[in-house]
Amino acid sequence: MKSQRLGNALANARLQSAPVLKLPPDLALPAIRVLASAKGPEERHQQLVKLRPTIPPRTLLNAYVLPSLKELRLYGGTLRDGSLTRFGEAVAKAAEENDEKGAEVLARQLVALDHERVGFVDWLVSRSRKGNGESQRTVLTEFLRDTTSHDEAPSPAALDRLGKWVGYLVFFRVLRGDSTAGTATSLGVDPRHVKALSEAPGPLPRASVLRDGLLEAYADSMRKVGTQLYIPIALLRDELGDRLLAQGVLLTDAQIDAILRRAPQLLRGYAVTFSPFSGPSRGGLKLAMMYAGFVSVRRGRGASRSRKRQG
Repeated sequence: MKSQRLGNALANARLQSAPVLKLPPDLALPAIRVLASAKGPEERHQQLVKLRPTIPPRTLLNAYVLPSLKELRLYGGTLRDGSLTRFGEAVAKAAEENDEKGAEVLARQLVALDHERVGFVDWLVSRSRKGNGESQRTVLTEFLRDTTSHDEAPSPAALDRLGKWVGYLVFFRVLRGDSTAGTATSLGVDPRHVKALSEAPGPLPRASVLRDGLLEAYADSMRKVGTQLYIPIALLRDELGDRLLAQGVLLTDAQIDAILRRAPQLLRGYAVTFSPFSGPSRGGLKLAMMYAGFVSVRRGRGASRSRKRQG
């Protein structure tokens, strides 16, 4: 009993600097929008309460929204006299363009905070590739054991705190997996994506480079899955990201998604067709009218001539 209490104390000490997040991650971006656009405290109060009317207003504001955004260094002060930090303003400005851009700026803040205060992402990246795909609970437990150098099971409180943090990392696409904390679903990480989130975004290469990269990544994907049609979006995203990285172009998953959406325009002379999943799944691509899980690229008339002209 004494050794287990010591182990639990060490686990809790390791997480003392980790953000304490009670705000559901799906409300983070909408809350930042409200705090950026509302004209006064009363309007802020009204708009924030509308985000989740099933939660008592006092609890939502004083226990969820403000403390969590402060933990993420996105907001400072009270509802009446506070304001967004420069990080919060950067998220709000990006979100004015679209949700995906706002989420990526927030993801960059999460990576920086994790590196400074938790170390979970760096730890996960340092593991062997075969570690990807383990259940979240297994990975969280192993992290706490590794960082406390103790073999006893971590306390439920330590697992819950870390689980909520990892839930944010998954929701904002720093990590890959299910956003429900502590579930048995898989958890993974792509070092290329994390590195891209850690560095300032650079310019995209010219269209001809993107075109060649898409075709070569699609060919590599076909060889891996053994079919010429309807390649999983998740596989093509990683193949394209790795191929561009080999050429010195480091991109996040969201930047690669933007390229994939442009595939019909980039691949002139080819028929590009997106197809939805047959059931719920992760790793797809949000399009205007659907959530695509697969993509097909077929050569059309004049494809070779078109590619030669654009190269």
